[in-house]
Amino acid sequence: MELHTIQVTNFRSIKDSGVVPLDDIACLVGKNESGKTNLLQALMRVNPIPGQPKAFDVNDDYPRAEASTMEHKLADKSFPRPIAVTVEYRLDDDDIAAVATNLGEGVFKPTGNPKSVTVKLDYSGKKTWDVQVDQEKAIEHIVSVSGVEGKPTTAKTIPEFYTALGEVIGSEGTESEESKTKAQVAIDIIKGWRDSNLAHAVIDALSKREPIYMYFDEYATLPPRGNVRELLTKRQDAEVELSDSDRTFLALIDEAQINLERVSTQEYPELRNGLESASIRISGELNEYWSQNQRSRIDFDHTYEDVPGEPEGTKRDLILMIRVEDTKYHVSTSIARRSSGFVWFFSFMVNFSRIRDQFPDRPLVLLLDEPGTSLHGLAQRDFLKVLDGKLGDHQIIYTTHQPFLVKLRTGQARPCPSRSLFRAAPA
Repeated sequence: MELHTIQVTNFRSIKDSGVVPLDDIACLVGKNESGKTNLLQALMRVNPIPGQPKAFDVNDDYPRAEASTMEHKLADKSFPRPIAVTVEYRLDDDDIAAVATNLGEGVFKPTGNPKSVTVKLDYSGKKTWDVQVDQEKAIEHIVSVSGVEGKPTTAKTIPEFYTALGEVIGSEGTESEESKTKAQVAIDIIKGWRDSNLAHAVIDALSKREPIYMYFDEYATLPPRGNVRELLTKRQDAEVELSDSDRTFLALIDEAQINLERVSTQEYPELRNGLESASIRISGELNEYWSQNQRSRIDFDHTYEDVPGEPEGTKRDLILMIRVEDTKYHVSTSIARRSSGFVWFFSFMVNFSRIRDQFPDRPLVLLLDEPGTSLHGLAQRDFLKVLDGKLGDHQIIYTTHQPFLVKLRTGQARPCPSRSLFRAAPA
């Protein structure tokens, strides 16, 4: 399943972006305040990675000049929620086959050539999939699976079919036990669909293959240290919202295969060995794509600090620290003292690697807001290689003002007009 077109409406400065066609990589180029970031932040909510926002808020997100009016209208529960994002996915043979495997050949009737499906996301967070289904094909499939015979097989719609199956089961003496058993199998198949609704069953099959959207900007860069107790508390409490930098730190911990629950209780030798092993794995990943300095090695260190508010020395927190060692001179410094370009590059690779490992069989849509702004021109060239190489299996939409980051794998840019891609909403 591949993202083919997008349209954002009624979101912050964007009244209507119009339908924007996409390729494997799309670069949005436009002047400041033209709405590029808002486009990415709206798209992020379509199917976000864990921890990123899903909801829209009328006060914060609806065009400001109309927000109060819309809030008043939405007080009426029957008032239709405004659409914020519309996306069109192109489907491949595997997507269609995944539906057919569960529901039967020809049950799902995608539109267009190539075949596609449209999804809309409104301000309540509700997703609407525009799917067409063939109920007679679905009945044929259920009949073939269950072995049902007689009157139910003449039904044209699922409700008719379901009613006829119920009559078979409820009959007194006119139907054999075998016929009733087959009818029950057919009913159980229908009950297995969400709300016993065929269209919902198709949507559920497709949604398992929908791309995951990952948004990344400068605020998601790594902090130099993390308090294990606080991180565990935040991770375990669903009500606590993690900061972008916290998420990145936890992604690094997970990617390095450091078990926070264990490290807080380990003795020094075991803890140190585990951290060194994690350092080797992460450093190898970094140096594969960071050619600016092949002598860099990520090092995990630790210390202990008294818990605030507790008597001195009675309770201590384990603090994990990230350092970068120059292997030529054997000197290490806190990652906070490295260049902002290095920190950005490493933070992005950590986030991407973690999401890739979490969803190994799902396509990703990477939404990169001003990537690599602090990178040297040669390092920006390296980042383009990452787009083509490591990230090449996923779709990428990114914004930039950097000329070195406009050249794509085809050698051509696809910029937004400098005046703006969007029709701006009233301020």
